[in-house]
Amino acid sequence: MNARIGNWLIGIALAAIAVAFATLQGRFAVTEDASRWTWAAIATIAFVAVSAWYLWPRKQTLTKKTSTIVVFATQTGFAQELAQKTAAQIPNAVAIAIDRLSPEKLARSSKSYWIVSTTGEGDPPDMAMSFLSNSSDLKLNGHEFAVLALGDRAYSHFCAFGHFMSNWLRSRGADEVQPIIEVNNADQTALEQWQKSIGLSALHIDAPEPFVEWTLAERKLLNPDSLGWPTYLISLKPRGELPTWRAGDIAQIAQWSGADEIDSKDWREYSISSIPFEGSLNLLVRLTHNANGEYGLVSGLLCQALNEGDSIALRIRANPSFHAPVDGRPMILIGNGTGIAGLRSLIRARIGRNHRRNWLIFGERQREKDFYFEDELRTWHEQGKLEKLDVTFSRDPSNSYVYHALENNAETIKQWIVEGADIFVCGSRASMGADVDRVLRTMLGNEVVEQLIRENRYRRDVY
Repeated sequence: MNARIGNWLIGIALAAIAVAFATLQGRFAVTEDASRWTWAAIATIAFVAVSAWYLWPRKQTLTKKTSTIVVFATQTGFAQELAQKTAAQIPNAVAIAIDRLSPEKLARSSKSYWIVSTTGEGDPPDMAMSFLSNSSDLKLNGHEFAVLALGDRAYSHFCAFGHFMSNWLRSRGADEVQPIIEVNNADQTALEQWQKSIGLSALHIDAPEPFVEWTLAERKLLNPDSLGWPTYLISLKPRGELPTWRAGDIAQIAQWSGADEIDSKDWREYSISSIPFEGSLNLLVRLTHNANGEYGLVSGLLCQALNEGDSIALRIRANPSFHAPVDGRPMILIGNGTGIAGLRSLIRARIGRNHRRNWLIFGERQREKDFYFEDELRTWHEQGKLEKLDVTFSRDPSNSYVYHALENNAETIKQWIVEGADIFVCGSRASMGADVDRVLRTMLGNEVVEQLIRENRYRRDVY
């Protein structure tokens, strides 16, 4: 519309200039040659007709839908790997992260393949939230799709987000061309089913590293007489050479079977609280109980059943979405309970690179009993390696929670964000994680938080 108005104005201006030049002679110059009048009239009519055709408002026609997209929603990076390898074998297909997918781009595509993971107890990956909130009115009539759902049967809501996306797409008029395929912990059989169902020659997905034997080197109760469940610092060492890992990575733990290598299907994940430089792989493990009073499957092994020197099965899972930036930008680290484990490893790695703009906000029950790594954290703070340290304790007279510390430091948090800070959150999803997200959105605004997510500056490892 603006272009049409501009063209009309230019035409009027040119006509006015022509009249102005003609009047300079005191009269209009008129030719007596009739043929010239004829050709001038023809040219004028042609010019007006072409201009009117070009400038006249008319409906835009929709381009034919021909593209295929492979959408991924991931928390650990596995769904992204699968999506990229799937797209590489489909003509003219592209892999795209769900937080980079606009409703318009999805509507323009003819077919989509969705490879999505489920985190925690049935939750979507963080990167999926902005797409869902911006696509409520989307219509996808005539669009075809298929879903590969990644999950872990150890959780009660297995592959819940994959099923949610399947229902969501169908509710908007899209046609599901095949039943949803569920994948439990990168199960190769399910991946081969996906491969065959969409006509891929192969996916070439590397099998996960096998579990190998480690030993319990040391176990220390950190919170005797706490109001909460007992929490232990667990130190593990391999039978052979210590492997490498990055701060933020995950240890998967299973019971040792006595074989040289095992592929256990009954394992649990824990944030690693140490870095390889320290000489051991350390975990912060809370001894849990089920409704019958029985110890948790793996926490019972680590905290009670095993003796020092006994074997445990372990493998390390990379967690690239929770790795610290390699530059010295500010970092705000927020967590509660045993979530301090992953944050502690990040701080330790940052200190090793002499990156000092670190701010830890941590919450637990009692300062006297549950302030894990207190001496170390206070020393780092006094030395300037941990620029800011704020702690809250819900069962002390202050009755304060992590989100209270955020509210009390709102202006400083805003300033750190302006200065380029990343936010890392580790701990309870249902309580602390939800409260932190709510306060950040109130404090910074939804648009800013969504922008931080898109820029990978707001990262969560919550459970």
